[in-house]
Amino acid sequence: MGFEAVTDTGPILHLHEIHADKALVPKTTCTTQEVEKELQKYSIPCPVKCIIADSEKTNYFYLKHNLDLGEASCLALCIQEKISLFFTDDLSARAAAKSEGLEPHGTVGILLKAFAQKRATKKQTIERLKSLQKSSLFITQRFLDQAVNAVLLA
Repeated sequence: MGFEAVTDTGPILHLHEIHADKALVPKTTCTTQEVEKELQKYSIPCPVKCIIADSEKTNYFYLKHNLDLGEASCLALCIQEKISLFFTDDLSARAAAKSEGLEPHGTVGILLKAFAQKRATKKQTIERLKSLQKSSLFITQRFLDQAVNAVLLA
């Protein structure tokens, strides 16, 4: 089975902080060694397969979009492996992904997808969304309310 998504550090970290690590699907998601190194700083084991991203492509995205190495390597991996779905909570990385024809989604999107795929109940999803306010993720109340309402209306 091929990978469907590449994730950078943010979603892994934020899901870990709210005890929702299982929202990521390890069989279909991968990341880079740069992200794995970043996770080690937080003592978080990497929950998905790590693949080496092309260093020239990584440097290209690092310079072109002024990203950190984790995000740049993930963009490089998306292009290298022809994976269009990129999980990131970084606004600059999201903009860079869009400019490269990729589809970026963040932690909220991962939680909503887990709910849509019936891997989380409505109650679990709402609790997880609300607990993001206590994580290191910057999220506006308006955006959080929209996500909670989407779940309530489903």
